[in-house]
Amino acid sequence: MFHEAAAGGERQAWLLENCMGADYEIGAIFVEEYQRQGLIRQGSPQHLLHLISGALTYNSLVAPMTLRATGLDLASAEAIEAQVSLLQDLLRP
Repeated sequence: MFHEAAAGGERQAWLLENCMGADYEIGAIFVEEYQRQGLIRQGSPQHLLHLISGALTYNSLVAPMTLRATGLDLASAEAIEAQVSLLQDLLRP
């Protein structure tokens, strides 16, 4: 998915049309609603959406290498809970 997102072309267009396109709109609405409720700091909804999804996705993708390099299991329930809590603190107004 990340490769296709960066590559452009027909496969990217298919991915947007059939799988991911609505997620951009729905995600922005989600962020805007949380901003309206004062739960997330103000800022571009798309930027915040990408920061949120990127922070959680990246950690999952590199969890095996991080475990091997540092002994920290980013995929454990405790680590995920800590990461989400930290992200919430960073996003809080």
